[in-house]
Amino acid sequence: MRPFWTLSRERVISLPSRMIAAIAAGGVAVLTLPPFSILLLVPVAYATLLVLLRHLPVPKAAFVGWAFGLGQFGFGLSWIAESFYVDAERFGAMAIPAVAGLSAGLAMFPAAAAALFAGVARRRAIGGATACLVFATCWTAAEWLRGHVLTGFPWNLAGYALVDYAALRQPAAWVGSYGLSFLILFVGTLPAPALLTEVRPRWSIPLLGVGIVVATGSAGVARLQLEPPGGRRRSRAISTSRLVPALSTSCSGRKPPSRAFSMRIPGHGRASLPPLRKRACF
Repeated sequence: MRPFWTLSRERVISLPSRMIAAIAAGGVAVLTLPPFSILLLVPVAYATLLVLLRHLPVPKAAFVGWAFGLGQFGFGLSWIAESFYVDAERFGAMAIPAVAGLSAGLAMFPAAAAALFAGVARRRAIGGATACLVFATCWTAAEWLRGHVLTGFPWNLAGYALVDYAALRQPAAWVGSYGLSFLILFVGTLPAPALLTEVRPRWSIPLLGVGIVVATGSAGVARLQLEPPGGRRRSRAISTSRLVPALSTSCSGRKPPSRAFSMRIPGHGRASLPPLRKRACF
């Protein structure tokens, strides 16, 4: 197998051009997440990033990864600016700098993932699906770090693109959100080698991705069918007959109950909620 970095269409693309394209790809990645959930844009965003990282040394790959993160978080966290406009006269001027600064800081994690991938790719001749596997591993590791370092900020994980697809998100019961990120990144980047390599047949690697999607969806449908009758309807919300009385008594001056509540989440078993101790008035 020829290395992934040996491409059929050699074009010299400057670093600024790659960074601009990476920012656009990061913005596209936001459209794969709720409330948009356009799953077909996953390969557009992440396969583009994988292509942009070709032939780059580690420092330049870090800049491209940082640009992707800047686009992803810049658009994905733009809603934070709304809080500054509650008192626009005092805090309105801080909205754009706050979002830009937070986005630039969080973009360091995609930068680290891109640098790590470039370092592995330049040290070893990886090809085809192996390159996608390494990229997905590096990116998932960076997402895990982002979710834990400095108390963590696991916002806009790649795996959240499957939230609105009940069958495809079922593997979260076994591998969690980060496992879903790895799965969607691996499948989403498979078109990149097919578009750029001269290996024949070209589309055998993307067909692997199609097979993974079909297998995952089939397993998810089967798992949903195993749910007991009526379980799905009861699992959508906490029982109001138990929750509402607790809220009303807490507002009437009496001590609120300290018992914990629980709810069943499809595909995640039963999750316990902490005891209701604080007052909540509506």
